[in-house]
Amino acid sequence: KIETRIRSVELLILTANMRLPCFGRKRTDAVRIIVANDPPSNASYPTNRITNTKYSIISFIPLNLLEQFGRFMNLYFLLIACLQLWNTITPVNPAATWVPLAVIFAISALKEGIDDYNRHLSDKRANERRYTLLKGTNRSEIQAQEIRVGDIIMLTTDSEMPCDLVLLSSSDATGSCYIETANIDGETDYKARLAPDSTMNMKPEDFANFQGIIECASPNAEIYKFNSRMKMTAESDWIALTERNLLLQATNLRVTSWIIGVAVYTGNESKVGQNKTDPPTKWTRGDRFINRSTILIFILQLALVIVFGIVGNIWQHQYAGQMWYIDFKIVIWYEWIVIPLRFLLLNSMMIPISLKVSLDIVKYLYAKFIDWDVEMYDEETDTPAKATSTALSEDLGQIEYVFSDKTGTLTENKMEFVKCCIDGVLYGHALGVKNAYDDGDLAASIRSRDEHVHNFFRALALCHSVNASRSEEKLVYKASSPDEEALVKAAAHFGFIFTGGDSRQATVDIHETEEKYQRLHVFEFNSDRKRMSVLFREPSGKLLLITKGADDMIFARLRDDEDISRTKEQLEMLAQIGLRTLVIGSRIVDEEEYNNWLPTFHAANTSLDDRERLLAESYEGLEHSLLLLGASAIEDKLQEGVPEAIADFREAGLRIWMLTGDKYSTAIQIGQTCNLISHAKDALIPLDGNSKVEMHTLLNSTLNRITRTKAHPEFSLIIEGKFLNFALECQELFLELSLRAQSVICCRVTPQQKAQVVAMVKNSGHVTLSIGDGGNDVGMIQEAHVGVGIAGREGLQAARASDYAIGKFRFLKRLMFVHGRYSFIRTSFVAQYCFYKSLFLCWMQMMYQVFAGFSGTAFFTTFNLTTYNLLFTSLPILLYVLDKDYHQDILMKNPKLYKDTQSGKYMTRATMIHWILRSVYQAIVIFIFTMAIFYEEVYRTGRTLDYDGISMVAYTAVILVNACTIISESNNMTLVNHGGIALTLVAYFIILGILNNFPNMALFGETQRLFADVNYWFAVLISTVAAMLPFWAYNYIHDQYLIPHIVLSNSNDDARRSSSMVSLADDANTPLLRMSKSNV
Repeated sequence: KIETRIRSVELLILTANMRLPCFGRKRTDAVRIIVANDPPSNASYPTNRITNTKYSIISFIPLNLLEQFGRFMNLYFLLIACLQLWNTITPVNPAATWVPLAVIFAISALKEGIDDYNRHLSDKRANERRYTLLKGTNRSEIQAQEIRVGDIIMLTTDSEMPCDLVLLSSSDATGSCYIETANIDGETDYKARLAPDSTMNMKPEDFANFQGIIECASPNAEIYKFNSRMKMTAESDWIALTERNLLLQATNLRVTSWIIGVAVYTGNESKVGQNKTDPPTKWTRGDRFINRSTILIFILQLALVIVFGIVGNIWQHQYAGQMWYIDFKIVIWYEWIVIPLRFLLLNSMMIPISLKVSLDIVKYLYAKFIDWDVEMYDEETDTPAKATSTALSEDLGQIEYVFSDKTGTLTENKMEFVKCCIDGVLYGHALGVKNAYDDGDLAASIRSRDEHVHNFFRALALCHSVNASRSEEKLVYKASSPDEEALVKAAAHFGFIFTGGDSRQATVDIHETEEKYQRLHVFEFNSDRKRMSVLFREPSGKLLLITKGADDMIFARLRDDEDISRTKEQLEMLAQIGLRTLVIGSRIVDEEEYNNWLPTFHAANTSLDDRERLLAESYEGLEHSLLLLGASAIEDKLQEGVPEAIADFREAGLRIWMLTGDKYSTAIQIGQTCNLISHAKDALIPLDGNSKVEMHTLLNSTLNRITRTKAHPEFSLIIEGKFLNFALECQELFLELSLRAQSVICCRVTPQQKAQVVAMVKNSGHVTLSIGDGGNDVGMIQEAHVGVGIAGREGLQAARASDYAIGKFRFLKRLMFVHGRYSFIRTSFVAQYCFYKSLFLCWMQMMYQVFAGFSGTAFFTTFNLTTYNLLFTSLPILLYVLDKDYHQDILMKNPKLYKDTQSGKYMTRATMIHWILRSVYQAIVIFIFTMAIFYEEVYRTGRTLDYDGISMVAYTAVILVNACTIISESNNMTLVNHGGIALTLVAYFIILGILNNFPNMALFGETQRLFADVNYWFAVLISTVAAMLPFWAYNYIHDQYLIPHIVLSNSNDDARRSSSMVSLADDANTPLLRMSKSNV
């Protein structure tokens, strides 16, 4: 058994990649039992020391090297570098590979080291904060890292929670406190937390002998879930603990003088620590193309190695013995692999060593360009655009499907109460009435103390989770939900003023009469229940249950004799004009019924297993036989520029899907308002199969009907969440039909369903983008190829989980049309150019073998090979990051230009073959011209030009051709680009002049002789011109005759465009103004 356990432990270490220093310390019990103020009982739990670093001083070098060599390309270059240490086979000095490899590794290691050091400093600041420990009758100051599970900690206002604490007491008489969770979810509204009744009135000195027992789940990442329980002593009854009793690490205490809590999760075992995972790895389409290209070129390299290795061995055995000056001798048994290995080393540059570093740098710059773009700065919320990922910018230029949330993403999430339906009467909808606030009939009903109206607005003032505070004698409401805030403000406007309260009481001022209600229970809202209920004890002593939520949930729980037909009609009408509706109901609960229900609720509330399900079942015991009070209608206006942006997206060939939790009618109205779906008859097809079989039949018949239609008209689909599960079971048919639709609306969907829909389209091979603003959008944001978060009124959860964060939906257009397009074109050029310039040199090395007896001898010197990628071709290609094919204003006004990058035409097999053939042609031209002019060259001194001199002639031409290629393939050359190329060329000739004076260098005296020879300059000039001439001619013809025509239109047909807009010519009768890209 012991041997089996040891083998299991070894296997765990190997497969789980566990860190040995932490092994054996982590408790994995299903339930954690904590005894307060009893260190021996809690000794097995870790301290509160936070560690977010990847490395230590000792482990940095080995772990970083291990990580870097985990990449295929780095491992490949290490193999090449090691083989070059074998003198028998290396054709060049090993420094030709070791120096670039060391520089690239050093750059990557330095970046990792700086990032990790910054994490260390952040950890150090958090670990060394001072806190007050209550132990016995003493108070002592300790560092945060010294806190242990079970310790009693006292904090004062504005303190940051050092770990996860269960609130035991506070300075507030009701045992409540307020916290700010901005460090977790970005929300700045204060949230109430409660102490258990048994400890809420305890003072600091009362905890001297406190040894309460807490049972909670083992450390987990569920921030919004804390199903636990507590005993004051071993003999006492259990007290339920929920997330409302938990103070999360990194939250801040606000407007509360002091609180006392017991530590339950410490260090990296806190709920925040458990959520600190690496974001999902996302590969762009360009990355996958580069990887495939690398593999193909590697195969080409191996083929050349085999062919030239065989030819070299044959030549060596047939001819080498006849050439006495070679002094050829076969003395080793492995001699037959020497020449193939030489060719492997000779061609190692075919895979460019500088590719990854170059791409990392330009992608980092793409991200900074997004950060610095003032055109995407939102003044209203003071939110600039932020690129949290530096690896995905080029995918922004290839998006095919956009998945969008509705509330807060397409709409402003500024809720305004505009209408209401009470006792079958619709207020705020009469002719000439703007909203309910202006409705005289409603005001008259309130003045006459209409019972139905009174009960409706009283319910709005009571059933919520809004906090009320006073600022300069004015009531200020703060809520996590804009809907609730709007409803409470509406009730206050009509004289039903919520003046404040706590977890146990709510106070309302109804027409200057104060009423206090004891808040007994709150049945929280969630995406499954879609409703919220609060049980009060009225001032009269009666029990009042108020429930509000989605219409289908409330209607199902009304009294059997309730007439809802008129209310349903009114709700349908309100939804059709895009209003968000909630239905409100209530009932008086019998005292006996309540007492019979209470044990069931207590058992569910103290359960550690499946508490949510048990609580939901217990809520059903009271949420029935409701009296319909009415319905509210809230307006959430579209954001500025949304319809225009969506219309441009559709013109650019993008398909837009709206995934929302809103009801069917509201989703349709918003879809039509924002140009997502057409108003035409039969343009919207509903999918409403009530079973898998029914859905399969419906999908099949709809698909056949669409296929038979010759004109293939544009159509949209709409499907509700309850039907979506069946559609996902018929995924192949559903996907085929959906991909043919112009747009798709999924309404009444859950966060999980959103992510499933995105994954379905993503896995079909299309490039996807998801955009949302709330925590319920995080799943689909992380699932898509590119995730965009809006820093909205629902906090920063979506923005923090996203790859890019913006302030408004309309900025997505610029993010894709400008930054995405530029990034894809630039990356396409940089990646293919890196392959081109490496192949360029390799082809000349191979051609030289004709003159070197296929021996694998290098044509270029160690200096040439070492500096080629590091010095003389690196800066100009990095500065290509400034290139723009069209001005950004033209890209914004011409959505069709986005199709160029969406189709990926700048990085395809054809373009890659073009660059390979280009390198072959230019290598042949330069090599032939160089050898033809200098093969029998004799200096005036009588000395012939040696192989180092000939290679320098060719190398100079190669450097010039590289510079000319950058210039000719750039769409616009800025002063920075010109300066970078000029600096590179000047540096090249200066370095050659310097090396001329070092006797131990291969170029000693050679540069001086070359510079003095007119043939050198003639050869360099004529070979450069000959190598570039065909491409200059092609570019001229292409710019003048082949690029799309651009038209300056003065048409006013499209009201949303400027009268001087620039658009692609679609009409042959429109006067055309021909422009080249450089002119534009």
